[in-house]
Amino acid sequence: MTGHDIIRFKMKENGMENQALSVTLAFVDQINQGNASGLVNFVAEDHVFIDISGKTETGAAQMVSNWQDYLKNYPDYRIFINRIFQINEEIYLIGHTTGSHLAIPEDVEFITEGVIWKSVVISGKIVKWQLFKDTLQNYEMINLSTAKELFAAAYFARTIAKHLDILPPGARTA
Repeated sequence: MTGHDIIRFKMKENGMENQALSVTLAFVDQINQGNASGLVNFVAEDHVFIDISGKTETGAAQMVSNWQDYLKNYPDYRIFINRIFQINEEIYLIGHTTGSHLAIPEDVEFITEGVIWKSVVISGKIVKWQLFKDTLQNYEMINLSTAKELFAAAYFARTIAKHLDILPPGARTA
């Protein structure tokens, strides 16, 4: 599914569009396609980005510039999603990346470096994109045990396919 497809395909639940999820997944699609300039369509002008260390950047233009640099330097960067939760207009993606700045083998990064992404969507735009380490302490701090779990089969299928791709030689059967 391309970024354009996700824009046309609105995530629905009980017959109603889930705008926060649709916008968040469209944003992820743009990142996974290496299309930093396409991200501007999904973020508010006063967008706030908080990295895993707590460093904050503000403004849509700054965010696009930072993503352009990052995706130029790490063209294989991809986000893979294992689980999705929602608390009000906040979407939490739990998953892994590949091709990042960590300079570790893809299989190690994908298996060991879990991430929680928080996307806050207001009026159809992401106002905050925040990263957390995927830890039990962060699950509890965010209170994910009370969050509503959402499903996006196409995204989960990509993650399963990636798990299969990184199996060692001889680990798969015909």
